[in-house]
Amino acid sequence: MTAAASDRAKAGRILDVLPPDATWLLTLARQLPLRRAPLTLSHGVEDALDALRRDVVDFTAPKLAEAHQALLDALERLVDEFGGTFTPDSDGPVTYTEVPLEWKRTDHNRYYETLRDLSQARDAVLDRYKELMNAMSQRGHLPAPQDPPAGQSFTLSTGDNSPVTVNAPYAHATGKATATAGTPQPSQGATPPSMSWYRSGVVWTAVSAIGTVGAAVIAYFALVK
Repeated sequence: MTAAASDRAKAGRILDVLPPDATWLLTLARQLPLRRAPLTLSHGVEDALDALRRDVVDFTAPKLAEAHQALLDALERLVDEFGGTFTPDSDGPVTYTEVPLEWKRTDHNRYYETLRDLSQARDAVLDRYKELMNAMSQRGHLPAPQDPPAGQSFTLSTGDNSPVTVNAPYAHATGKATATAGTPQPSQGATPPSMSWYRSGVVWTAVSAIGTVGAAVIAYFALVK
């Protein structure tokens, strides 16, 4: 196996452990204050770190090796910061740990320093993850994004058996952008945006509602009466 093929296989294993839609990654990407950390988040980070430690990946490309180690270091730091939070005093099941609110009153500096350290550790994980994904993508070690699915299409027959085809167009939005479904218009000298394997937010894909198709069908039959 060539060095490039070996690195590609290793990249695939990492992507299996760290998919972009992992719940804990999406939660971190929201960049909300971490005074309270759900156990699903802290356990997700710990599980990802444990999985990466078990699978010893020695990239042959120095930049990949450095990016991989940097992500491991960032995850370890975040796990350590979560270890500095505490379970609440509650009789019910524990679902989160927290930076004790009483610190805000009794130890003001400790309270805000802990929140700052948690936020910095979270941001470091997001940055190191982005760097590793982009480094692997630049070397062609990750699969190309799939083309968007075709819009829905329905073929109906009118009273005289004339076929009628109604299309439900496809709409796609990324990050904070919006999208509307309709007949695509040719762009006028537009430059395609640069692609990155990571976006610091959730990627949504929207397909136009079936109600739009129903309205179009009703309007057609109203015209052919």
